[in-house]
Amino acid sequence: MWMWTRCCPTFGCTEPGKNRKSGAAALRGPWARGRAGVKGGAAVMTADELLFFDRLPRFLPVYAALKDALAARHPGMTVRVARTQISFRSRYVFAMVSLPRRRFRGWPKEYLLVSFGLPEQRVSPRIAASAEACPGRWTHHVPVEQAGELDAQLLGWLEEAWQFSLVK
Repeated sequence: MWMWTRCCPTFGCTEPGKNRKSGAAALRGPWARGRAGVKGGAAVMTADELLFFDRLPRFLPVYAALKDALAARHPGMTVRVARTQISFRSRYVFAMVSLPRRRFRGWPKEYLLVSFGLPEQRVSPRIAASAEACPGRWTHHVPVEQAGELDAQLLGWLEEAWQFSLVK
């Protein structure tokens, strides 16, 4: 059994803000740092990404399709796996995916939540929630149940989020 620990000076670590595993997962080797890259235009899946979907494995193909679509458009993108979300990054985070921890009225029972930041609020029936995290930055949340929902509209919003992350 493995568990996550938050790495910070309080716990005696010199790398604040980094997530690390303790227990058996820490013994797996240097690849367990939670970062994934893109090689030759094809996304490489890490063990941490696979472990992230242990609770709801049916969403792994949806995530893989999203990651492949983003990797094809942005070869310099990196991926960072944390306990509750997977972040897609340019220099800064431009999109995240997470699995549901609780149910919300009117949302699907199970879904992969795709979140992204834009400079203004978008209104669409597909966007389940949006909030102005800070002035000039709106975070939007779109629940996705199947890979078919990764259409031109959602990928267009993610493209705008990528462009926004490059200029902030």
